[in-house]
Amino acid sequence: MDWDFVPGSSSNSEDPCITVDMSTFEGSEIVTYLFTNQPCGATNSSTIIPVSQECPCDISYDPEPFKFVVEDNQVLVKSLLDVFAENSTLIWDFGDGTTITNQDIVQYSYAETGTYTIALTVLAMGENGDCCSEKFMKEVTINKVAGECQIENLSFTYEFLDEATVAFTSHINLAPGSNLQGVLWKFGDGASSSELNPIHTYLNTGQYYTVTLIVEAHSINGEVCRKKYVKRIQVGDIETNASSSRLSKNQEQQAPSNFNVFPNPSIGKWQLLSDNTMDEEVLVRIIDIHGKVILSEKIETIEKGIVKTYENKELNTGVYMVNISVHGNIIENHKLLIQKE
Repeated sequence: MDWDFVPGSSSNSEDPCITVDMSTFEGSEIVTYLFTNQPCGATNSSTIIPVSQECPCDISYDPEPFKFVVEDNQVLVKSLLDVFAENSTLIWDFGDGTTITNQDIVQYSYAETGTYTIALTVLAMGENGDCCSEKFMKEVTINKVAGECQIENLSFTYEFLDEATVAFTSHINLAPGSNLQGVLWKFGDGASSSELNPIHTYLNTGQYYTVTLIVEAHSINGEVCRKKYVKRIQVGDIETNASSSRLSKNQEQQAPSNFNVFPNPSIGKWQLLSDNTMDEEVLVRIIDIHGKVILSEKIETIEKGIVKTYENKELNTGVYMVNISVHGNIIENHKLLIQKE
């Protein structure tokens, strides 16, 4: 077998490997793996062939050259080309350095997430021996890799067992191939736990605590991922405080009251009092018996004692509710009776 590539370059080898100065070919490009997948007997070599751009390939497609579907890190590509040539080669380039030849349908797995350009190149040889090529490209985005460590959803719920004791339940959803390694609870009072569903008793009730759940997981590939979920809870909610206030005076344990209104009944001038200092913004609302909000205002910090004095001359004789909330959560309701002369 004799090969005549360019003036001065020839070979009688079955799979020749030569070097071509492509600068001598105007309008040419380098293509690889035209007649063999392993030119020169090595996978890291390439057969270099000048391709004339003036020789169009006899190719048709309807409605697109190829299509693909993606699931996690796997992409399934299918050629929709009709190539009318005796000698032709399909080359899939997946944009990560991987090429696959002469397969109409290919299923390929990406090792990393990202956006890649999938290219389908057609090489064909015409009747006169000229070689031509056409390339079609599409982008694919890989958002998830099989075996990648992922904590898809994380949250927790809690339930009061008594005024100060809280039972926490974690809700952890891991991606396939990820394994839970451990959890860490921080209860906001300096205490912590590594139990999956701990029970914790707070020393001080009637206040807010920031509870943090941190989860660590490992993938089958040894990758480590962490995620945390944060929620503010009030220890000693309205019902608990209300029931505690009904305890006998002879009982030693009684839940502290944060807020109060004085005097009550009032002729329209009254004060909002606090037994504790709070470092959070508080929303105070006055609501009538029909549910209409008469007044709504925010107080940035709460000092112990008189929080604010109100003169509600617009309030008629009747019963009103003083609603106090923090971060959208109602923490106390107080009945206010207005009796005007």
